[in-house]
Amino acid sequence: MKKVDVKESVFARRFRRLFAGCMAVASAMCVLIFPVSGYLPLDEDVVDRAEEKKKDEIEALQMEGTIPGDIYDRNGEMLISCTDDGENWYRDDSAYTMTVGFLEEAGSGYLMKRMSSDLLYADQENKKGRSLILTLDAGLQELLWRQISQGEGERGSIAVLDAVTGEILGLAYAPSFSVSELRTAVSGQDEEKVGWEELMLDGQQKLLFQLQNPTRPGSIYKIVTGIGILENGLENVRIDDGGSSVDNYGEFEVNNNMENAYGALNFHDAFVYSSNIYFARMAYDYLGWNEMEELAQRCHIGGRISCDFGLLYSTFESGVQPYDMSRPNEMLARTGYGYADLQMNVVQAAMLAQGIANDGVMCRPYMVESVHETDGYLVDKDTWEYRLGDEVESRSGYDTREKYQITDVQTADAIGDAMEAAYRNVQATLGLSGTSQEGISADGETWSVALKTGTADLTENGTENNLWIVSYAPADQPRYVVAVNRYWVDSQHGADLFRDLVPVYEYLIRNS
Repeated sequence: MKKVDVKESVFARRFRRLFAGCMAVASAMCVLIFPVSGYLPLDEDVVDRAEEKKKDEIEALQMEGTIPGDIYDRNGEMLISCTDDGENWYRDDSAYTMTVGFLEEAGSGYLMKRMSSDLLYADQENKKGRSLILTLDAGLQELLWRQISQGEGERGSIAVLDAVTGEILGLAYAPSFSVSELRTAVSGQDEEKVGWEELMLDGQQKLLFQLQNPTRPGSIYKIVTGIGILENGLENVRIDDGGSSVDNYGEFEVNNNMENAYGALNFHDAFVYSSNIYFARMAYDYLGWNEMEELAQRCHIGGRISCDFGLLYSTFESGVQPYDMSRPNEMLARTGYGYADLQMNVVQAAMLAQGIANDGVMCRPYMVESVHETDGYLVDKDTWEYRLGDEVESRSGYDTREKYQITDVQTADAIGDAMEAAYRNVQATLGLSGTSQEGISADGETWSVALKTGTADLTENGTENNLWIVSYAPADQPRYVVAVNRYWVDSQHGADLFRDLVPVYEYLIRNS
């Protein structure tokens, strides 16, 4: 993936020539950022107070005639801007609205108040704000939007991460919306009765801002359970999979997808065939609640992760205080294969695959590459400041490039081998153009692929499902991670999302 050296004088000169602009910040660009790592509970009152404070700060700056800066992708392509007379410009509002942000008149916009004025504005005579260089690739971002906005599902999301650094190269959601159409809708309302935010949130909040509305992961969570199995030396323990149920629990049943039966399975085969029965028994009979909870915490599942583009929400209900106290045994077993009260979003799913691809080291994802003054000069990262209420946190106190050791190299390699075998199994079933048992090809180059699919029932009869796929490539020397989620679809097979992966990897091959 090409990347501009932002310190080049040519690039700095380009900034000086570009017209003044206004930056929008999305649900993604939330910098209510905490100076601690991992996942954490939030004091909602503190968040509300911080938002109100930020709103007041921005309104005061606007009254002084200050406008925010511009947003660019990693290659210097302008994504969002506006002139000082209030005219807004989007490269593609549907592709970027949910990821980067959207603008209201006078340069403000929904969730923009969450972005620190220390990054949005520059205290200079010309009143032009600082500009941001993001890690996004514009061509890839727009491809992701086209891919996720077509096909089945009430909503969907797709993320591409650098497998080594965790930087976000693309992140798209459906549904999205046209900012111009929304602005037209607002202009037709009685402004004294209906505000911008009220109209924006009315009836849409459940579909939008998917980072804060996670869903059940299904079998992609077998990566987490697999870490526990391998670290405890259980990979060769064989469990009989009869397909329809595990009847020796006495109080509940566990079924495979389509009630397929696979016989006696070790870890590798159970992962490839995605046996719910195997992973349920491993969680219930061998690992137990304490181990399962520790694995979730280690993989940062079950809380909120603060990033420079937003807050990532997920849930994990422990055995100490399960969601349903009357069914702790069932909850434990179903957690093993990604059911029970587990919920994740697409970025966290990508992080999980990234941790396996990167020899067991998970990276906190980030989207802000650099900050530039009006004249184009680079702003020292240690001087970036974020605010939470009355507190100011410097960039040096909050490391967006933080890394977490979620397992050892040997365990990551074993799961990676199983994910490669899972790719071959999916490819043999679907046989899509541009794919082979060796991998995905474009322009004469082939990349091996590792993946895991997931399906979670949304209705009792299984007619509507939540589908997942997480992957990385090249499998032997990982460079990119791609994760996809489609919600409320008729298909019962997460493997159907393989069709979403192929064009993305073809783009990455051609542009790397």
